[in-house]
Amino acid sequence: MPDKVADLRDAELRRLAQQVCAPGAAEPFGVYVFRGDEPGAKLGRHLEGAVFLEAVGNTKELLDEEYGPYEQKSVFICVVDHLRWLPAGVMRVLLPSPVGLKSLNDIEPVWGESAETLVERTGLKLDMGRTWDVATLAVAPDYRGRAARGLVGMGLYQTVVLAARACGVDWLAAILDMPVFR
Repeated sequence: MPDKVADLRDAELRRLAQQVCAPGAAEPFGVYVFRGDEPGAKLGRHLEGAVFLEAVGNTKELLDEEYGPYEQKSVFICVVDHLRWLPAGVMRVLLPSPVGLKSLNDIEPVWGESAETLVERTGLKLDMGRTWDVATLAVAPDYRGRAARGLVGMGLYQTVVLAARACGVDWLAAILDMPVFR
């Protein structure tokens, strides 16, 4: 099983980024897609853990508990800063699996109704085999302001949409937590 939220020091993080990213990349940023069991996924888990701890106080243990059932179907889209060799942004995408999609599984405990019931009411025909879950999205603090002007987020959104279209996926599910919404 891969490491969960990676506890990496800067030097280790930079070394890992250089190992898993395109050699000799001339662009300042690159977007990479890693299966959950690939070494590059540690970049995504590291940033996901750091941002979720900062933003909402989620510990490594809580993230391990929340996302553990979905590990086998986790894919990490990572924006890497090629100048600093650091992850700038990450999106954890969950592919269809027998355990379902986390965003949809999380609806009933809060809303008191299943996602199936809510979707049925809309009249939409949601094919779960053609639906991905954007389970997390995290952008490092250095890339949230004027310097990056939303480029990291745009890179993540563009990549998930292009990948979904290429794979025949019709729907993306996500939950936006209140701290992020504010």
